[in-house]
Formats: sequence, C-alpha cells, structure tokens
Amino acid sequence: RGAFARITDGGGEFIGVNPPWKMTGTRTDLRGAVPGLGEHTRAVLADVLDITGDEQQRLTAAGAFGGKKQ
Repeated sequence: RGAFARITDGGGEFIGVNPPWKMTGTRTDLRGAVPGLGEHTRAVLADVLDITGDEQQRLTAAGAFGGKKQ
C-alpha cells in the first residue's frame, strides 16, 4: 500500500513512514535522501527570512546555528 519508503542519510539506509494521505496533483511520499544537518540553512535564511551575506556570517559567528565558532 506504499506505507513505507526506503531513504538514506549520512547514517545509512533506513525505512521511513509515508504520510497517511494522498493529494491530487502532487507527491506526498518520502523521497530517496534526507538532507544533511544544515544543508539548507543558508538558502532558508536568504529565501524565507531575507537574511543574506554579512548578517548570516555574524549570526554564524555568534553561534546562532550551533556551537560558537572560535
């Protein structure tokens, strides 16, 4: 019934659970790979929050996205 999907990430391959609903005209199933931690951080900051360049660097240096870089 398509309840499960095989996906991979940095830790290897595992079985994930697909959403229990279907939508006309769009895919709702899990797809082949899981993004790595922080893989889309810069794109989300720029595209969603309109934070770019120097401000991203300042936030990173301040430790806003994990351990403070020294």
